[in-house]
Amino acid sequence: MEKHTAFFYGGDIEVGRLAKRFCKVCHLDLLVKTDVPNTFFGWFRQRIGWWAGSFRHAIINFDKDLKRAPIWTLYISVVVWGLLGLRWFDLSKQWPILPMLLGMYLCLNVFVGLKFKIRSYWLLAYPLYALFQSLILPPFGLYMYLRYSVKNHLWGRLRV
Repeated sequence: MEKHTAFFYGGDIEVGRLAKRFCKVCHLDLLVKTDVPNTFFGWFRQRIGWWAGSFRHAIINFDKDLKRAPIWTLYISVVVWGLLGLRWFDLSKQWPILPMLLGMYLCLNVFVGLKFKIRSYWLLAYPLYALFQSLILPPFGLYMYLRYSVKNHLWGRLRV
């Protein structure tokens, strides 16, 4: 753990990377209970933290993952983070097609639900969740990453 950066967001991923690099890794078959936020604000804060960790590992430590997981690294850094501004720009210029896209996505979800016998009303909410997840949460995660980095004088650069 002396190589851990002490950066909170994405720290769980960092522990896994350090373990793979310096230790013999095994998994115990245990039931691990976790806290699930019971309010929207709690859920929102949790997701923002996840996005802060995503930015840290995808952009700040881009070079650390490029050899080990090139497809994942290029996808998360280029498509998710690099094209975020373009998604917002396109949405600002082409906002009238948004209801059509959401409708098409909804139809696709219903089709998949019927095909695979998934009987959940959450499939109907998923297009809005996906929109929220891809447009709203990443900027908040970036802000959280920057705020934490400046406050703690850490950038979360992996040491291995």
